[in-house]
Amino acid sequence: MALRVRFRGDRSNAAVTAPAGRLTVFRQSTASWYEDGGATACGFHAHYGVANLSLPCGARVTFSHAGRTVTAVVDDRGPYVGGREWDLNQNTAAALGFGGVGSVWSSS
Repeated sequence: MALRVRFRGDRSNAAVTAPAGRLTVFRQSTASWYEDGGATACGFHAHYGVANLSLPCGARVTFSHAGRTVTAVVDDRGPYVGGREWDLNQNTAAALGFGGVGSVWSSS
């Protein structure tokens, strides 16, 4: 998200709005990981890949877990287990220090 700062002005200064950078908003979600060795639903393998049921192929998502952050690319569909939103490929899971099933923070 683009972040902007707005000053309404006062007796001595005019109102102004200025860009202030970008802001990444994270939310907690449930993930698992898988060994990404076969064909993918998107037709390509991303080094840092992730499977999701609704985001378009190629969408970039930033994940945070255990003090580590990585940006992954949606390259597959899944997970197909209720309550899980993400399937992290082995590279994404390793970069985050993530194993099994658990909570991660995601930007999407």
